[in-house]
Amino acid sequence: MPSTATETSSPAAIRGIVKWFQPSGDSKSNFGFITKQDGEDIFVHGKNIRSEDYPLEEGDAVEFTLKPGRDGKPTAGNVRKVRPVLPLGFKLPERA
Repeated sequence: MPSTATETSSPAAIRGIVKWFQPSGDSKSNFGFITKQDGEDIFVHGKNIRSEDYPLEEGDAVEFTLKPGRDGKPTAGNVRKVRPVLPLGFKLPERA
């Protein structure tokens, strides 16, 4: 049994890591890329990120679904950050 778990994921969700994301005050400029576990980069637009998970930051673990983009290539939809869930009673070591 692993020492940590993650939030429950939906069966169709794909996992990846945020390669980079450019947040902006202009909603048309909020975009970036997520690298899937197989190494493929997927475009993500800010409007496809859950509001409570916005903005994304480089290195964030995320789950998402694929949807067709305007150019026919797949893009990330329903993006949410995946946060680790620590076992009950887990305590971080104290700093020296």
